[in-house]
Amino acid sequence: MVICGRTSDRANGPLSIEGTTNEIAQEGGQAIAVRCDVTSESDVNAMIARTIQEWGRIDVLVNNAGILWRKGLLETSGDKWSEIVRTNLDGVYFCTMGVLKHMMVQRAGSIISITSGRAYSDDGQSTAYAATKAALDRLTIKLAAELRDYGIVINALEPGATLTERLLDFNPQMDVTGWVRAEEKKIIPACVYLASRSGSEFTGRIVSQGDYGQDWP
Repeated sequence: MVICGRTSDRANGPLSIEGTTNEIAQEGGQAIAVRCDVTSESDVNAMIARTIQEWGRIDVLVNNAGILWRKGLLETSGDKWSEIVRTNLDGVYFCTMGVLKHMMVQRAGSIISITSGRAYSDDGQSTAYAATKAALDRLTIKLAAELRDYGIVINALEPGATLTERLLDFNPQMDVTGWVRAEEKKIIPACVYLASRSGSEFTGRIVSQGDYGQDWP
């Protein structure tokens, strides 16, 4: 595995990419940490080059970077809008296009993008965030059709409101009543299933982790 992120300055702390690779190693896995800002195409290209250098191929991409902005559009500045779009959409584009050139040669691969139920919400909150996630869902559906002849699958997984260490670290005053920790959900088995779908007809799907083992697969 290649663990990518911007946080590599916490001396192997639990919220650093190095800390995550250490956890994987302790469980018997193999992983490297690569600092990467997905809003930078050059960062993404360097990360992909390092991955190929280390492992020789790319089988799975998980697009997980995202900015949650809970306010409506009237409270969203142009700079904030650009930041959200740059991370939630451009980052997905850069990473996806970067790995596809390798997956298309392999004629195999799985791309998983983390989406949100906010994409279809109808309240006055998280407007910019919701717009990017709705676009991500449509991108998933359309790109799946483009890639079908290459054996590459692309799906979007909706994990629901999830309580993580990073969320608490950056939003200490946030009301997280009703939020559930990732370990208590089906996110991991759902991702493992989606990662293994290369070459299958399970593609272009927008699925919820809560429905895993019930409505899907």
